[in-house]
Amino acid sequence: MNCSCQQDEVYAAENDVTPGRRILSQEALQQFVDDLRDTDYWQRNFPDVRSILAICDPRRKARGSLGRWNGDGDGEILMSPVHMYERIVLHEVTHVIACARYGSHAHDPWFARTYLELVYAIMGGDVYAELKAAFITGGVDHDTDNAVPGGIAL
Repeated sequence: MNCSCQQDEVYAAENDVTPGRRILSQEALQQFVDDLRDTDYWQRNFPDVRSILAICDPRRKARGSLGRWNGDGDGEILMSPVHMYERIVLHEVTHVIACARYGSHAHDPWFARTYLELVYAIMGGDVYAELKAAFITGGVDHDTDNAVPGGIAL
């Protein structure tokens, strides 16, 4: 399988998947992201990620949303107002946590695997199954046996 950036494939796969509930305000966005830290999934897998600043930025409408790890225990997501849905926020959060734990960049298999796990932990098995099926159909590599994580020397 090709383990390079899969951005186009990931975006195409996401197009037909349930976006989840709409997050309507800046306060609700930050609270949603803060609440993720309290989940067992987060505590087990990403204890080094202390916080993620979540901002809904109307100027990002044309540029899309962005998630990034700052490398010092913190990350940030910048959300376009049109992307203020639960699963899409999880996509951007995944950029932060997959980079923090695995050195993942772009939409590599470590990103895709972490994204699936986060969706399962937060949104449940039905949305997970829907997203996983879309990844398989769309050729998104989410098999981490196919790739060495960027942040781990073997």
